Amino acid sequence: MIKKRNLFFLSLLVQFSLFAQEENIGAISTDRPNATYAASMMNYKYLQVESGGIYQELEGNGYVEDAITYNTSVIRYGLLTNLEVQASWSYQENNYHHRDLTSKNGFSALHLATKVGVTEQMGWVPKMTLFSQLSFPFAASKDYQNETTGIEVRMLMNNDLSKRSSLSYNLGVNKLNDASEISYVYTLSYGYSITQKIGLFAEVYANIPEDHTAEHFWDIGGTYLLSNNFQADLLFGTGFDNAQNYQIAAGLSYRFSKNPSKASEVK
Repeated sequence: MIKKRNLFFLSLLVQFSLFAQEENIGAISTDRPNATYAASMMNYKYLQVESGGIYQELEGNGYVEDAITYNTSVIRYGLLTNLEVQASWSYQENNYHHRDLTSKNGFSALHLATKVGVTEQMGWVPKMTLFSQLSFPFAASKDYQNETTGIEVRMLMNNDLSKRSSLSYNLGVNKLNDASEISYVYTLSYGYSITQKIGLFAEVYANIPEDHTAEHFWDIGGTYLLSNNFQADLLFGTGFDNAQNYQIAAGLSYRFSKNPSKASEVK
C-alpha cells in the first residue's frame, strides 16, 4: 500500500515538467479539482493542460477498495471566441481487499467535450455555458472498456458575489458506464479568494440515477497560483452515507501562451 501511494504522489511530481513563459490575459481558470466545471472558457487559440491524481477509499458489501487515478489529464483549447474543445484520458487502478475480487488497472475511455458560451452574468442572472461530452470505449483498457458510448450534458453557471467570492453550480444529465438508466447531476461550489494567489472552496454534489439510490458528496480544498498561467490545487472530500470513505486529489494546471515574448507573473 505504501509503495502504491508513493507512486501516486510521484505521478504528481512528474507533472511539474510543463513550463513556458506567460502572457498577461488574467489568471488561469480551471475545471479542477472539484466536481463543478467552471462556466469560464479558454481564450481564443490558447491551450491549457490540467492534470492530477486522485486517491479514494471505498467500502461496501464486505470489502474495501483502493481506487487510484494516477493521471487525470484534460487538454483544453479555445477553437473559436465562443467555442472550447476538450480531450481527456486517465490511467487508473482499483485494488480490492477481498479474496474473491480481482484488482484491475488500465486506461479509461477517451472523453471528447465542448463548451459553448450562452450568456455573460447580468445582475443575478448567472454566466452560463453549455458543456457536452462523449466517452468513447474503444480507447479504454480491457478492464474499463464499456460496450456503448457514454454521454453527458451540463449547464455550467457562475455568479460573482463580490471581488473575492463566487458561487458556481452545474445542472446536468448523463448516461455512462453502460448504464441502463440516465442519471441527473447537480453541483454547488462556493469559492473565496484569501489573496490574489490563494483561493479556497467548499462544495456539495450528487449523482442521482432514475432507478437507484442517489449518492451525495462534499469536499473542501484550495488553489494556489504560482503565476498567471500556472496553478496547483488540493482537495479532500467524502460521501454522505455512501461507499466513499474519503478521497484526496491534487494536481497542476498550465496555460500555454500564444506569445512567449510577453511574460507576466502574479505579484
